[in-house]
Amino acid sequence: MTRVESLEAQMLAFDTAEVVAGHAALDTYLENVQTLARTLALMLNQDGELAATWLRNRRLKKGRIPVWVRAALARRTRGHSRNAADALLEAVSALQKMAALHADYEAQERAAPPKG
Repeated sequence: MTRVESLEAQMLAFDTAEVVAGHAALDTYLENVQTLARTLALMLNQDGELAATWLRNRRLKKGRIPVWVRAALARRTRGHSRNAADALLEAVSALQKMAALHADYEAQERAAPPKG
């Protein structure tokens, strides 16, 4: 399975999720979101590296764009892709904390005496 097919499958699972169906559905949804965000972060980082390499090594006709301008743009492209990937991974970390909080709530809910 290519990374595009994998991303399509993850997006379909994300789109068709029934979050309010119960605790298990929420857990599955959170896992899908985390997987999707990790895949996107990896793709962002890889695509930024590819674009930066292409910009840096591209040979144009003389006088069009100076080498130092292309090198600076490549450096910025690489940096922005890394920053975007890091932001997505921070979002995954926040989702993991949210899932842990939900698990604690679920445990307390099970431990509480039944009402009524």
